[in-house]
Amino acid sequence: GRQLTWDAGVDWSNQNSSQMRFRITADDLVIANFARIEGGFFTMGDSLDGLTDAPVHSVNVSTVYLFKTEVSKAQWDQVRTWALNNGYPDLVAGYSSSANSPAMSVSWYDVVKWCNARSEMEALTPCYYTDEAQTAVYKIGQVDVTNAMVKWDANGYRLPTEAEWEKAGRGGFSGWRFPWGD
Repeated sequence: GRQLTWDAGVDWSNQNSSQMRFRITADDLVIANFARIEGGFFTMGDSLDGLTDAPVHSVNVSTVYLFKTEVSKAQWDQVRTWALNNGYPDLVAGYSSSANSPAMSVSWYDVVKWCNARSEMEALTPCYYTDEAQTAVYKIGQVDVTNAMVKWDANGYRLPTEAEWEKAGRGGFSGWRFPWGD
């Protein structure tokens, strides 16, 4: 219900160019330490080397927010401490060379449980469950989570999908080997 008015000619000293494009995004949601990855269609896959193991196809993803850095050992430990006292008995300690370095030696299962624990710690809805009815939050063991066991519309933390990760990694570009070009 808000309106944004911008006179680009005045703000940009009346410079004209057919080579410039501007994208204006008005969003009240700003999340510290997270990067907003704009949703939309993009070309996923790679045919640059003639390989067919990642076929090129069009994919539409929703806007997502990704953590700007790896989870540090200090961040991992903070959530793990909470988790061990709140129903997550087997969340591993992991390893790192320092508190500010990325948490390492953790499995996919550990990371999924950590996401759920962080969600609950911050009073958000967890994303991962042990059943398709989504009644039992994934807190222990190694569960082979299916798409039906993920609450995709939850406001809690989760890992990005392959498509979300690739769209973020491409930096908004398609058909290039790297986000900065070939």
